[in-house]
Amino acid sequence: MNRSCRRRLASRRQRAAPLRALAVVLAAPLACPIAVAQDDIAALQGSTIVYAGIFEPLDCPFGRRFDCMTWPVNLLRTKDGHACFATSAAESCRGVCQGVLAADKEHRVSLFVLERGGITRGDVRPVHCPGSL
Repeated sequence: MNRSCRRRLASRRQRAAPLRALAVVLAAPLACPIAVAQDDIAALQGSTIVYAGIFEPLDCPFGRRFDCMTWPVNLLRTKDGHACFATSAAESCRGVCQGVLAADKEHRVSLFVLERGGITRGDVRPVHCPGSL
């Protein structure tokens, strides 16, 4: 390889270095979602598990006897149908999801949703379960 080709190649490598560094910075959270999502595991330690299993999102059934204007936002129900609650972690539930309801030492209940990348924590606001849908 002659000198001019080597200089051009070296020049291209120097120009590409910032782009490679940017690609690594942008790809790191995607490649390691567990490191980002598992921050909520520490909050589960020392808590009492109240329910572990499947949760179903409850959307307002249009055209039925329910007023969708007053329907709770982010409403979930346990698979057995015994408990309903609104939670900020509902966005993590696409369709049916798995998770744990846990009470901490101050008796505050939180939802821990199991996701592909780890665990997401959400608050729990109890809601009366609507009648048969």
